[in-house]
Amino acid sequence: MSSLSVNMTESDHPSVIMRLAGDIDDAATTQLRRALVDAIVHRRAAQVVVDLCLVTHLDPTAIGTLYAAYGAALDVDVPLTFRTSA
Repeated sequence: MSSLSVNMTESDHPSVIMRLAGDIDDAATTQLRRALVDAIVHRRAAQVVVDLCLVTHLDPTAIGTLYAAYGAALDVDVPLTFRTSA
């Protein structure tokens, strides 16, 4: 059972901060993928920060999704960083 929570906020400058929380399993990866595509491709943010501090579990599919998002962000010249501690 997935319990992913995605909270996307935009800061004063055109950056998107994605705060993820919970268990990111195979079922939750679809929601994660949609949020990443929205932040990187549709919003064309100057920077995307994925905050993983409150994530309790990452399924291998979720790890693959984060890896693919990093590659996609490089392709469109959007810096993508991952935060794992406060």
